[in-house]
Amino acid sequence: MAFTISSRPSDSPATPSPTDSDKPSASTDDASGALPAPTDDASSSPSSATGGDSGASGVTGRPSLFRRFLRPFQDLRLRLSPARHERTIGPFSRTYVKSDPPPMPDKRPALFKPTAKASAKALQAADAKARAAARSTAAQLTKPPARSLASSTAAVPKQAPAIAELIRSSLPELPPERALLLEAVLETATSDRARAGEVLAELLRTPAPALSGVTRDPIASPAGETPARMEVQRQANAARRALAATAGGFDILLTLQGLRLPPDGDPMRPRAEVALEKYKLGLRAEDALIAQGLRVGGAQSGDDVRDALDAHPRQLDLLDPTWLGTGNARRQPGGAHEAELPMTLAAQAFLHATANQGRAADLEGEAMREYKPAYVALRNGFTVSGQGSDFHLMAKRLRKFVRYIDLACKTPDGERPTTRHQLSLPLRFARRLAGKDKSPLATLLKSGAIGSSAKILLADGRTIDPTAERQVLQDAFQAASPAQRRELLRQIVVATTAGGISSYTDGRRHAAGFNAGYGGVSVAGIGGLSTGITPVIDVSAERSRTAVFRGGTLDTGVLYLGSERKVSGSAGVGVRAGTQIGPVLNVSAQAMARLGASHLVSRGLMIRTRPDGREHESLPPALATGLGNEGWKRMNELAVNAIFDIADQSAAQRPAQGGAMWSQVVDRLGDFRDISFGWNEGRATAVDVSASLDATAAIQVFPGVGASASAGVGLKHTLLDRKQARDAGGAARSAQTEHASRTALRLGAGAGVSHPSLAVIGGRDIAALGRYRVGVETELVLQSRSGMVRIATQDGQVLPNRSARHREFGVRDDFIQAMNAQRERWIERLGQPDAAGHPRDGQARFDAFMTELVNLDPGPGRFYLERQCLTPEAALAIGNAMDRLAVLQRARPADARVAELQAQIADRVESSSSWQPAGLNVIQPILRSGAPGASLDVSGSANAGGGSWSDRLLGGGRLAVGGRIEMASGGRAVLSLDATAAAPLAMPLETSAAAVSGPAMAVGMNADMADMAGGGALVR
Repeated sequence: MAFTISSRPSDSPATPSPTDSDKPSASTDDASGALPAPTDDASSSPSSATGGDSGASGVTGRPSLFRRFLRPFQDLRLRLSPARHERTIGPFSRTYVKSDPPPMPDKRPALFKPTAKASAKALQAADAKARAAARSTAAQLTKPPARSLASSTAAVPKQAPAIAELIRSSLPELPPERALLLEAVLETATSDRARAGEVLAELLRTPAPALSGVTRDPIASPAGETPARMEVQRQANAARRALAATAGGFDILLTLQGLRLPPDGDPMRPRAEVALEKYKLGLRAEDALIAQGLRVGGAQSGDDVRDALDAHPRQLDLLDPTWLGTGNARRQPGGAHEAELPMTLAAQAFLHATANQGRAADLEGEAMREYKPAYVALRNGFTVSGQGSDFHLMAKRLRKFVRYIDLACKTPDGERPTTRHQLSLPLRFARRLAGKDKSPLATLLKSGAIGSSAKILLADGRTIDPTAERQVLQDAFQAASPAQRRELLRQIVVATTAGGISSYTDGRRHAAGFNAGYGGVSVAGIGGLSTGITPVIDVSAERSRTAVFRGGTLDTGVLYLGSERKVSGSAGVGVRAGTQIGPVLNVSAQAMARLGASHLVSRGLMIRTRPDGREHESLPPALATGLGNEGWKRMNELAVNAIFDIADQSAAQRPAQGGAMWSQVVDRLGDFRDISFGWNEGRATAVDVSASLDATAAIQVFPGVGASASAGVGLKHTLLDRKQARDAGGAARSAQTEHASRTALRLGAGAGVSHPSLAVIGGRDIAALGRYRVGVETELVLQSRSGMVRIATQDGQVLPNRSARHREFGVRDDFIQAMNAQRERWIERLGQPDAAGHPRDGQARFDAFMTELVNLDPGPGRFYLERQCLTPEAALAIGNAMDRLAVLQRARPADARVAELQAQIADRVESSSSWQPAGLNVIQPILRSGAPGASLDVSGSANAGGGSWSDRLLGGGRLAVGGRIEMASGGRAVLSLDATAAAPLAMPLETSAAAVSGPAMAVGMNADMADMAGGGALVR
């Protein structure tokens, strides 16, 4: 059904709410918007809501006195983040966090009812974050390409109205938006109306090449034609390439040349779709070659481009398929490295596309199959190869997948460790300390697929839950052969990609800190006690580098393998006061104010699968046999199986570098257009301020040996929290930004012992490696709001039901009041008939969700999400504007209309009218993290108020090298309200030829959750 309320933890994709250690936080736009404490106006009387698919039992009544007593404490628990535990023994320490969803009963009595109070202020605060995120996302979408693909350097035209009139008279049936796009293309080709008419006539006159299965309609080209001048032909070819560069432009080109697909159900249609795809990509390859400096003479037609490739001075290297994706990895025997030419990819893709666009590959086979890896790369949006290009980085990361499998399975080169490998332990240990040889798949193997409840099969025939039975899994893993270990890991990865989005990291961190003070004041007190007051400063810095694996189902299937680099630091000032009570007791307190900042950069391979694809329905038997997933998720499993199939090969058969890895992947998956390979890059920046008060009481147990207890409280507020991610490659792409605000109260306590310090000349005491303690820390969330906007595209076409706008709340009552402020909008949306045309009671369903929400059992770190998706009209308008913008940016990035179109797109993305309700979710985070490490701590004390100035100094420092970071994070939707099936089932298209490679729209998407990577790289 379109509307679901489930009280049981499910496999719905969800985003975890990370703790402050792995999620930068930010401030609210309204500093006075701190949320009130939870009140029982949401819990004083029974629920009267009924109906829908509620998981509540429907039993109502008055809550007992005991339940009323517990209610405030349960509300507080909802605000607490998962506790962080610390254990330190001398130089060795371990910090860990574990948060699992609490068990949820099938039925619960509806004892409490939600508040009817509405808070426009809470809604506006979250909406401000969403609007800021929309602006940033639009800026990413409209950013000019790094490499210009300009094919024309004509001046800014002065005949635009005349060209528009020419188009209207020549093509009166062309839709207005398409006419504007064609006008922009002609303007980039020529600034003269008469010349524009000649170019348009040449476009109408020149037929398309032979395309297998494509239907051709007769085109009434101008009569009495004579061959066009060479300059006109060149401009017409440039216009043809410009049209093929965008989805809407290619649709115009098909109209100009009288090309269309056979009707649905026609056996020739699949062949025609492939032919049109190759025609389009062949033109894009021509464009990329010319932009990269290929000297093409004549009219710059396809034949001229082929002649230019034949005449290239490095033709043998350029057209050698073994060069693709190698970067500078090739080396002459005993010589220097050889660099791959940047146009290698485009050249080989061009030859493959043009050689096969007229062939019936299902009957005749493919020509120039050795160039298919380049063609598939072009189909995924890559146009440049060579060292450091996005394609080169993607292929290298794909090759690293095999390396990560070996590290996780402890099977170097796929085999058992040899004696030589075992003797290299010191070197491998040093590499680990330096942050090398990380494998997030090792973290996945230890924690299990936390976002999925799928079972795996052990070698002895037993079936286990890898998440709940981790020790059984580890025992079976240790006893398994290398091939059996890879099979166990493969099953866990498949289970991960079939469940909700979850993330696994493995890395190293290096940190240093310094503090100093000057004991300048000693105040005499009551009873002869004296208190030393010491101003102090504290400075710290940390750098970490982690490998990340992320998998699951979102609005698409996601398989991400990347790396994150984070730099953070803080500086603080404060005052410390302490007094000695008797011979054995010392009490001290410290108040500090700090300013902190962090910056994170992520990038990695992004594999996406299409939930609206149909290729999973007609898989060859050899591939379909043994697949455990159902429906479109089988494509996720195919991608995983292909990578593990390569890892199962012998060392001699395994790819030596990224280009060879890409070639082997294409051999297995190159015919599947529902699987997209891309390159994702992201950034996150956070700045925060905090104030803290910590107190410590220490007692001498034995001479030189003391015990202490400490407690602290602090307030932390973020000034900036921005995260961005964008796919730089891939047929399926997304661009997204999140802006967030968070204010929290830190609570911590600890206890420990210390060994004797060392006395040095001058009476100062020096303590080294003197920390032996245990501690626990948590945060009480006072306010937490964020807004995220993601625009998803398929081959450049904006997808409304995959594009998302989220408003997230960290406090339950704040979420309820914000939703009440737009209650009528939600009721209207939920009251629309579902996809089957059945009427629905929107008010009953909305009330049932809210009633279920306030009766959920509490869980730590829970957060609340409102999801919206683009309206079809807004998606179409944004897509049309993006097509025109892409055409203008190719040749005239300084044109005033470029800025105008960028502003139009930003306004559309930001406008609330462009978005419609899609769903509400309550997310329970799942988090398991550990950070073992070693550090050197040194501190020195002073005599406050006495001696020389040097005797009054105190200081200390800490150095941590090679501390490990292991984290598994995910989340489950414990309650969901889905409204997406009420949306129109497809976005209207102006012409039918736009989708030439299968369905282009997300039809009736029913995603429960959306993720800040996942739909991309999740930058947290």
